[in-house]
Amino acid sequence: MEAIIWYEKCQICYSNTNFFDHLDVDQSGAHPWNSPDVNDSFNKKLSSLLQNLISQATTGRSTPLFATGSIPWNGLEMIYRLMQCTGDTSLANCQKCLETSRSQIPMSDTFQHSIGCEFVTGSCRLRYDTVLCYGTTTPNPSPPPPSSNSRPSPPLPPNSAPLSSQKPSVLTPPPNAGSNTTTSG
Repeated sequence: MEAIIWYEKCQICYSNTNFFDHLDVDQSGAHPWNSPDVNDSFNKKLSSLLQNLISQATTGRSTPLFATGSIPWNGLEMIYRLMQCTGDTSLANCQKCLETSRSQIPMSDTFQHSIGCEFVTGSCRLRYDTVLCYGTTTPNPSPPPPSSNSRPSPPLPPNSAPLSSQKPSVLTPPPNAGSNTTTSG
């Protein structure tokens, strides 16, 4: 018994047999979205670009089994690409999986006019789209260093406690502060 569920950012696998480090391209799912603007030159360019990204994902770089990239297309839009293999996949099996996935795109009538597509198997994921389909990893800017012109805070007077250890003051109104009654006599 075996099942795989694919979500946008994760994959859940269930099996009564060991599936780690086992190439799985038999169970697959594809989701293309079509556009009338896609033509043969787009498909040829995309195929070449996907091949380059496969090489990036499987060459043992600092982040093996994963690669992203983007290129301009039609002067207005970008094509974003993402490829990823499961962490237990060897580089050789990752390459086989991504090659198998890539080969499905131009050969199938389903993908001939797809401006975007996600093709997933039990071992890898390939996606291209004109919408950014992966997170960027630009770090947040670090805070500026302290200025050399700043002066240190003055020392606390003797016998004074820091503010964090002082008890808060509680103001209570006098007993008749809320009454507006007047007595005349």
